[in-house]
Amino acid sequence: MPERSCLAGAGLSLALVLGSISGLAEPDTVGFREHVVPILNAHCVACHLTGLEQGGIALHARAAHGNLVGVRSEQSGLNRVEPGDRQASYLYHKVANTHHEVGGEGEPMPMGGGLDPELVEVIARWIDAGAPAE
Repeated sequence: MPERSCLAGAGLSLALVLGSISGLAEPDTVGFREHVVPILNAHCVACHLTGLEQGGIALHARAAHGNLVGVRSEQSGLNRVEPGDRQASYLYHKVANTHHEVGGEGEPMPMGGGLDPELVEVIARWIDAGAPAE
C-alpha cells in the first residue's frame, strides 16, 4: 500500500489521542478499548485493515486484540503481544524501533516516522498489565 494512503489515516493529532489516555497513573489502568484502540485507529488501521497487508495483521477495533495477543509474529520469533511482558512482545519492539534487536525486520511502525514515545509507553503499559481485552 502506498505510504501516502497509509499516512492519511494517521491524521488525528497527538493531542486528540493523548486526550483519551490522560490521567493514567498505574499500568493496570490502561485499557485496550479506551487507550490502545484509539492509537491503533489513528496510526495503524489505515495500513492494517484486512489482514492481507504486509505483516498479515488486521488492527481494526473488532479484530485487533485477537490478532495481537498470544499470536506469533510473522517477522520475529516473539509473539505479537506476550501478556505481562513488553520485552517479549514484538508489537512493543516494532513501535519502539527496537525490533531489529529481537530478530525483526523492516521499518518501525507506523510508517513515516514511528510512534510518539508517549504512545509507545501506553502500549507498553497495556502489555505489562496483562494485555486485557477491555
